[in-house]
Amino acid sequence: MTFAEMLRRTCTTGGRDTRGTSEILGLVFAFALIISLIATSQLALTPVLNAGDEADHHHRVTADLATLDSAVFGVAGTDETGRFAVETDISYPERYLVVSPPDSTGTFATTGENDAAITGAVAVSQASAYWDGSSKTLGTTQTLVYTPNYNERNSERLHIESGASYLVTADGTEIVHRQSLIRGTDVSLVLLDGELGGRTVAGQSVRITPQSASERAITVRSTASDPLTLEVPTALSNETWQRLLANESAVQSISYADAGPGSDYGTLTVELAPGLYNMHLAHVTVGSPDAGGAIGAASLGPDDEVAYLSLESQNGTWVPTSGRETVVVRAYDKFGAPVSGATVEWENGSYGSVSAPDGAVTDERGRVSLQFTADDVSLNGPKSDSITVQVVDRDETEIEVAFEVREFDDGVDIGPI
Repeated sequence: MTFAEMLRRTCTTGGRDTRGTSEILGLVFAFALIISLIATSQLALTPVLNAGDEADHHHRVTADLATLDSAVFGVAGTDETGRFAVETDISYPERYLVVSPPDSTGTFATTGENDAAITGAVAVSQASAYWDGSSKTLGTTQTLVYTPNYNERNSERLHIESGASYLVTADGTEIVHRQSLIRGTDVSLVLLDGELGGRTVAGQSVRITPQSASERAITVRSTASDPLTLEVPTALSNETWQRLLANESAVQSISYADAGPGSDYGTLTVELAPGLYNMHLAHVTVGSPDAGGAIGAASLGPDDEVAYLSLESQNGTWVPTSGRETVVVRAYDKFGAPVSGATVEWENGSYGSVSAPDGAVTDERGRVSLQFTADDVSLNGPKSDSITVQVVDRDETEIEVAFEVREFDDGVDIGPI
């Protein structure tokens, strides 16, 4: 006899076994109540619990990305590689009575490739051989973007780009965490590039490698006739940049150009008031270097990377005939970082010749030591002399080193007083 038949027969006995009927009906109602509670929990309680899990995860990943953001700019100033964890995956815990959704994976990637440029920067040091006020394209830069994949929460994308880091909510609101492009008289421009696998999980990490970084800033001048101007690609809106830079007294004007339909990026142009500025420049790779990139060691050899040479020893050194003087030259790239492995060449002076006792290749600090040896000749008074040094086949890197050659007789300078 089936359960339905038993229930029907019991209900038609005219009350002769009401106790059995009550027990069976109670079981049926209890079972139905349990099913109803489970369904209600699945429909109402589970989204609330999942949203709470996602809020906790969002807090953790935001903290991770804030650490990563600080690390990118820290690595840019220390020239030290680092690894930093970013938890892009979220795991939903198992719960009684309800079914949790499967683990969710957000995407973590570099996007966009756009040029950053500086115009009107005139260095007040030997870097003026390169930073001479002309327009300089530093290279392409990308934006680091984390996009979560939640079941309940609206997606809030987190961005790290050359001049800022910020959150973009589902309704398009931009919440800025850092603005470092212009801070007083400090100008900071860190170019980002690289290839990411799209995800990392807790316990794994993102590698940050400085392709070009230096602790030293390049001091440059902005003038009324030729102002220092920055052109930076950005996904932040014009309105947000206007607000961020409104209280920076060094900012003389701001303009913004949309890239056009289909692009998320625009170009921010900032013109600075006359004065002296400290330029902090760097190129950092996040994840794996992009071998096809327009900047960095992956696409250039050491000789090509050198933007200018500087003289570490003082001009105007005097040398006795047949005497020697050590000349230390240092190679820098356009970011102001020393370049190792570059080969230099030279032209001898009129009264002496140059040699490279330790080789003509720059060391890990970008330095190469040369030796000027004055000729053993008779002179009619002190003679001004100079040598030129440059990177091999790179005339634009040439610098001149001046000497004065003097003749001595038994330790007495016989030149005119």
